[in-house]
Amino acid sequence: MNRRHIPWFNPREMNDATVLALNTGRGPLLAELMQVIRQRSQNPGQFTHWLLTGPRGAGKSFFLRLVQASFNHNPMPQVRFVLLPEELQNVYAPHELLAEIERMLAPNGQKEGAIPRWRVEDSGRLWEQAKQQLLAAFDESLLVVGVENIDAMLAQAFTTDVDNSRLRHLMSNEPRIMFVASAVLGEFDENHAQRLFRQFEHRTLPRWNAQDHRTYLNLRAKQQGGKPSAQQLNRIDAYSRYTGGNPRAAAVLAATILDVDDLLTGADDLDAAIEKMSDYYRALIERIPGNTRKLFDALVRGGEPASQTELAERTGARQNEISRAFGWLLDNGYVSETREPGSKAKQYRVLDRLLVQFYRMRYMHPGQRSRLAVMADLLADMLSFSDKWQFTDAVHEVRQVPAEAYLNKELPDAALINIQADDTCAIPQLAGAVAAACTRMHQTHGFAIGVDILRGLAQRPQYPTEAALRALWFNMIEMDVPFAVLTDLLGELPSLWPEPEHDGIGQMQTVLLEFLSYLQLSPTERETKLKVADPDLSTTLGVLAQALPIKTRHRLGLLNEK
Repeated sequence: MNRRHIPWFNPREMNDATVLALNTGRGPLLAELMQVIRQRSQNPGQFTHWLLTGPRGAGKSFFLRLVQASFNHNPMPQVRFVLLPEELQNVYAPHELLAEIERMLAPNGQKEGAIPRWRVEDSGRLWEQAKQQLLAAFDESLLVVGVENIDAMLAQAFTTDVDNSRLRHLMSNEPRIMFVASAVLGEFDENHAQRLFRQFEHRTLPRWNAQDHRTYLNLRAKQQGGKPSAQQLNRIDAYSRYTGGNPRAAAVLAATILDVDDLLTGADDLDAAIEKMSDYYRALIERIPGNTRKLFDALVRGGEPASQTELAERTGARQNEISRAFGWLLDNGYVSETREPGSKAKQYRVLDRLLVQFYRMRYMHPGQRSRLAVMADLLADMLSFSDKWQFTDAVHEVRQVPAEAYLNKELPDAALINIQADDTCAIPQLAGAVAAACTRMHQTHGFAIGVDILRGLAQRPQYPTEAALRALWFNMIEMDVPFAVLTDLLGELPSLWPEPEHDGIGQMQTVLLEFLSYLQLSPTERETKLKVADPDLSTTLGVLAQALPIKTRHRLGLLNEK
């Protein structure tokens, strides 16, 4: 296999070295499993089986492939691992599962596998025969069997209590066989009325955090013989706030970031990532039951967060009528649940914001630019600036220039000329011009200088206008330009960059206005705003505020906020 081939949906296409090299955030869980397997191989009296649970995209398939690669790389004495095909299309009866396990023990899968029987007679005899053949097919003291989507397999092949009792007896009494299975949910193992009640130890795959996203991007870049730039790391860090910890979404974003030029924006990254994940997201939506899908649509289309009572009102139902249907979204990891202090009502929002963006782009506002991309650009820029707030000396020098120099446009013109397509190093000077005019003369003069700067940018379409505008506002906030001036300058953007050609700037204006409003609130009011704002906006506002320099956060009363 090609070492650089990294599929997003089928980790079996990756070779062992690639799987091991890209392992992110799964080391502790893998070590725990290996220790359990080692103990069981040394103690035949144990009958431990594992069930890995997590929503689609959580990395269950990758983890089982990781276990397989680990065994291949570092074999365990007297233990053998076999990973069954992801979908068992020829397993419709209990004995056919055992036959499939035996088939996969053959070197390189030489056997084609048995064709499922149209009618199964004397199932008990066939089960015992298949079990004896399987046990005779390997010499090791323990065979570990990886089974994906075991709940679907059980529903297809183990349809009676007798069938399930045979499997339970095997799991409880055969020391040479251990199952490591995966499923979205573990309900089949939690129902005390079912034969397989509590046959597995449950482990939930943890969601990725921001550091996991950065680690994965570094590993992907290393596989390609390089390393990510600071800008690429900041972009994955920004997007990590929106994936809901979904490793599959993060993997696609990482690949997209490494594939495109650094000069491209979040819109390019997100559009490309969502395009690659369209089939995946479409399948996620299609598997939602009919009435539950109505509630999902009401949540996204009507605005998040929302309570079940609000969703019932939106769909013309009563809360008790939708409770069970909505529970499906929560159980399957589509939405998250929060409760505001002092409130009885629970609020819900969709975890994977890229899924929401896909839904908006395909079913609500086709053809419109991604609002999420605008927010991601803001975060990526701010995270970049947080590492580059060291222009105090330059700002000091700018402030020493006589105000008349700014009014005569000497500095703005000189600075604008120096703006290159990949460089906004002159932006601090421009921000300093506005700040100095406000300090030395009056806010009206600062506003006038700011308008001149904006007009200069509008007359130079060859420059990265949106990036320059974002940088300009972040620097002006850091340099303590009055909020009234910042707000008034934002009001000038629509006249200089009218929609629809510049709809991205219009959306950026909206978010920056929200940010300025947020910064002027008291700590209690900020906390309330983050709870009632839509998830994308509340995430963006919180991260933007925390990425400001410490001195600025202290001035704005943000240091004690999380």
